[in-house]
Order: sequence, then C-alpha cells, then structure tokens
Amino acid sequence: MMYAYEQLDSMVYRDLRPELLLSTPLTPKRETEILKKIDEEIQQLIGKIKQSVYQAADVKDAVQKAHDTLVLLINKAYDHVTHPDSARGRAGHIQQHLLRKLTSTLAFLESHYPKAFDHDERVPVTRLVGVREEIATSTQAIREKLENGLNSSELMLEIKKKLEEGGNSPKLQDIILEVINDFIDKIDRGEHITTKEAQYHLQVVQDILNDDGQKTSMSNCPSLHELLIHWNVNSRKCIQYFTQGTDEMVKDLPTPGEKLEFFQQQLVNLHKIPDIPDFIYNPRLPSVKAHLTDYVNHEIDYLEKKIAGHYPMREQVPFVSNAPGAFRTLVKVSVDQLSLFIRALDDTRIIEAKSKSAIFKAVASATSTPGAPEPSWDNMRSKSYAVEERDKEVVLEILGTLAEKIRSY
Repeated sequence: MMYAYEQLDSMVYRDLRPELLLSTPLTPKRETEILKKIDEEIQQLIGKIKQSVYQAADVKDAVQKAHDTLVLLINKAYDHVTHPDSARGRAGHIQQHLLRKLTSTLAFLESHYPKAFDHDERVPVTRLVGVREEIATSTQAIREKLENGLNSSELMLEIKKKLEEGGNSPKLQDIILEVINDFIDKIDRGEHITTKEAQYHLQVVQDILNDDGQKTSMSNCPSLHELLIHWNVNSRKCIQYFTQGTDEMVKDLPTPGEKLEFFQQQLVNLHKIPDIPDFIYNPRLPSVKAHLTDYVNHEIDYLEKKIAGHYPMREQVPFVSNAPGAFRTLVKVSVDQLSLFIRALDDTRIIEAKSKSAIFKAVASATSTPGAPEPSWDNMRSKSYAVEERDKEVVLEILGTLAEKIRSY
C-alpha cells in the first residue's frame, strides 16, 4: 500500500517544498505541468486505494492505513501552505491546490468506507484549525458582553470569566481550564489527535458556556461538579478536588450515622450521573466515577464498622468460602435485582449483621446469578444504590409472585 503513495510522497516531501519552488523560475508552463501532475497522481491514488481495499482481507485495516497516510500528507502540505515562502509568487497557488486535492481524497475515503471508522482515527491539522474556529465561534453569548470582538487568543480568558461569574472556586476553574489549555497546546504542537478527542473538547467548551451554575435535578449537585464526572475528567487535580471537598463537608456532620447517610446519598448521586461513553480524559488512570465510587464505598465500609462497634453485638454472619469450587446457590435474578433484595432486607432490619458490607460479603460468597457466576460483593453493594426502574419492577413482580405462593400454602 505504501507504494501507492510513492509519487505523492516525493512531491509533498521533496519536489513541492516552497523553498525549492522559489529557487527556480516558475513559468506559467511549469506551473500548469505541476498542477496537471498533481491531478494525475491523485486520480491514480484513488484507483489504487479502491483496488487495495477490494483485495484486502481486512477492509477496515486497509482503509485506516490509507487514512493515516493521507493525514500525514495533508499535515505536511498544510505546513507548505502556511510557510512564509508560499506567499511569494505562484508557489502558494500550487501548495493550496495540492492541499485541496489531498483533502478531497480523504473525504472520498471517509464517504465511501464509513463503517471502517470508529472516531479513534487521527484528525488532519486542517480540521483541527477548524475546531479552534468552532470553539471561538461557539462563544457568541460571551462575545456580546465584550466591547471588542472575541478572537481565539482571548477564548480562555472569556471561559475563565464565565466560570468566575458562576461563583466557582479557583480550584474548580483551574481543573476545567487545564483540560481546554492542554488540548489547544496539543493542536499547536501538532500532536496526534483523534476525531473523538476533538469532539470531546468541543462538547466541554459548549457545556461550560451553556452552564447556568444551578444545582441539577439529576443529582442535586452543582452543575459543574456533575459535568466533571460526565466529562470523565480523571485528572489528579479533579479527583483531589472531589475527595478533599467531600472530607471538608463530612467533618462538620456531628454523628457517624449522619456521615454514613451522607456518603450513601453521594453513592446514589454518582450512579445517577452518566459519563461520556468510550472516552476518558486520562486513559492511564481509572475513570473519575470508578475512583470516586471506590472512595465512597471505602468510607461507607469504615463508618458501618464504626457504628456497629457502638451497638450490641449482633449475631455474626458465618463466613462462606469464596474459593474456586466452593458451593454456591444459583439465584435466578440479576446482580442488580439481588442487591435490591439485600438492601431492603437490611434497611427493614429483617436481617442483621455487624455491617451492611458483611451481609453483601456473605451473600456474594454463597450465591451466583445467571450473569455472574462469582459476583463481587463490592459491586453488589454499589448496585444497591444505583437503582433502575426496570429492576424495581422486576423485584416487585417477584415479591408479588412470592406473596401469591405463600397465600397458597
């Protein structure tokens, strides 16, 4: 496949360099010959791409390789167009023609083989420049507040102003501005940026500009807090902001019971907030939702054990081995539905143990479900606070069936 690009590689990386074009007289005849050569090579390339994809055992792989090569050529051609020498004489006209042809070839590839793309492909610099423009033009509401027009260099100041107007803390502002600044820096450095990443940052900016600073009905949390989780901003600054802020709120609660209730409500709130699918700000770290869920579960576990120490010792739940091969009872409901049963039994004190965690550990170690041969007690406990209406309906239907059965005895 690389051989298909040999002539274009030579033209882009060697023959059509702006400084080389200006080193020899560029006559009208010579310019016409170069433009014709570009058109011929592009036409031949499209034919070779079609043939290569048709013959490929893995069509998606062949298309994506063609896409990546075209993006590299486009990026280099864009460098030529923006080179100072291209503005002199007719060299710029040739560079722009080459860039247009390469861009149209990429558009051809994307329109003819749409199923080969999954938004993880690299974005050409020509579109990233467009992304910056789109970010700037999306700030019309803020622009109206200014005496002068907003340009891209002022964008971050205006977003910062928007955050400050909402009464957001400097720490929260720093977290959000870091996300946008890092992305703009990546564009300026010419780094590899995927379609998904570009769309993600456009959404972040638009969400900020649309934010009204109110608490949301979904989780009763400040809207920007919810957005940080929705955006999956799993930076260390963001995670520290949430955990340290939560610790500050909890320390003023007078009793362990109130603290436990607070964390249980936070777990409910966390599960209500949907995060952007298939994207994580820092893929090297756990998602912000996973990290905060672990943190809240840890605090709930600690408080349950602390509270249990102040009550008369209840009968201990016997430990059942969780080793492979240990006996398990199959419960024909989902983990989510089973967790609802357990939570309700504990909340009504029909069953008691040293802590709620102890109950989940005992049940998880002794049971299996059709979808989870060895369910996780921690996951089961988390699911009990992330209640979905469909699961509630199923559990209520099962309870109704049990009631009818008991009446028949």
